Amino acid sequence: MLSLLIILLIAASSLHFTDLEHPSTFFSVLLPIVDVISLIFLALWLVFFFQRKGITQYTSPKSGSGSSNDSVGNGDGGGSDGT
Repeated sequence: MLSLLIILLIAASSLHFTDLEHPSTFFSVLLPIVDVISLIFLALWLVFFFQRKGITQYTSPKSGSGSSNDSVGNGDGGGSDGT
């Protein structure tokens, strides 16, 4: 959680001081780059957080439950009409 706090602190401070029309290279070039990098790190942090918590996009089928979803989608598939 400390890493999230550091990422958010860097992102908030760089977003606050970013000025694209400032004559200084630091404010107009370097801080926007820091903004993008901090957003990338935030996205990676979220991915690793959910991976660590075990939250995945796909649910695995439960073995031995006795129910099967094999009958889902038994329509004719929208193809030709048997000719």
